[in-house]
Amino acid sequence: MLRLSLLVIQFFISQIFIIGTLVLTNQMDFMHEMDIGFEKDNVITLPVPVTGQPTAPAKMNTMKKQILSLPAVSAASLSYATPSHKAVLGTSVKLGGRLEPFDTQVKPVDSHYSDLFGITILEGEGLPDSDTATGILVNEEFVKVAGLSDSGSVVGNVVTMWDRELPIKGVVRDFNTQSLSHQIEPVVMVNNVSDYRSLSVRINEKDQQSTIKKIQAIWEATYPEYIFQYIYLDDQIKSLYRGETKITSMLKVFAGVAVLIGCLGLHGLITFIANKRTKEIGVRKILGASLESIVLLFTSELGKLLIIGFAAAAPLAAFFMDLLLQEFAYRIKLGPSVFLTAFAITMLIAFATISYNTFRAAMANPVDSLKTE
Repeated sequence: MLRLSLLVIQFFISQIFIIGTLVLTNQMDFMHEMDIGFEKDNVITLPVPVTGQPTAPAKMNTMKKQILSLPAVSAASLSYATPSHKAVLGTSVKLGGRLEPFDTQVKPVDSHYSDLFGITILEGEGLPDSDTATGILVNEEFVKVAGLSDSGSVVGNVVTMWDRELPIKGVVRDFNTQSLSHQIEPVVMVNNVSDYRSLSVRINEKDQQSTIKKIQAIWEATYPEYIFQYIYLDDQIKSLYRGETKITSMLKVFAGVAVLIGCLGLHGLITFIANKRTKEIGVRKILGASLESIVLLFTSELGKLLIIGFAAAAPLAAFFMDLLLQEFAYRIKLGPSVFLTAFAITMLIAFATISYNTFRAAMANPVDSLKTE
């Protein structure tokens, strides 16, 4: 009973780790494949040094125009940060006719920002080609928080922010400004060249490295005292989930170790049982039992232990995984497929281990088996 109990515990631990790994892997795949409201492929981001000099805006715009003139560059935009970024600016705004102000994110961007990132303008028009704020764009969540009935009714309203009154030029589709652990918040997009910190460039998929070298040459000619750096936008977005990725990787390792220990315990137990029942196996073979029936006998007996371990592990794993998924604003639903997959994986590994050891015992010469004391 002690040996069988330890084996059930091994199955129990293995099941918990396997279920946890499957859940987190599915959650990470879900986040990577989810529509985040903008296009992130084939976009690189360059830092724009802030010199504080009066000529800084002119240098930024000149560099942007030179990069745009490259044949392989389809779009370029200056901004404080890309749509999804760790750095988030915020302020308090007041909509005309509304008594109480409310908080919103602020994204300083130029007029090409929406086009470059494929952010859909639902109502109104885009931002003007200006270095200073003359109007703003807001997202759908802004409309909801402002208490307006629909997107169309917000265009033309005046918003008070930064001690200025700015008209709403248009409404854009919601997009994720942070990782999917956060809900979408109200967003205001506004021209403000003094807050620009990066230049985003969309380049053609073919021959990207040679294009980046040309961009580097332009950048270094503009800022010779700084080191050129760039990052692909999709890599930057992946970095938002670095913590979750590390947890998933660790769970995979622990799951592998748990399964390995379970297999070693199962191997030892099967070997022990086979040795104890050597004479029984020999008698069964002499009486006409087939190899398959002997393997099935051992498999059915130990399969019961696996089911007991799974029955104990599934509710506990579901409870803790549900708690973990609560940390994500957008998450998968725990369904029976995850648990059935985990059970099938463990059953397959256990069956392979049982079959191998039982096959060796069943293939032994029955004459030698009957001599066993």
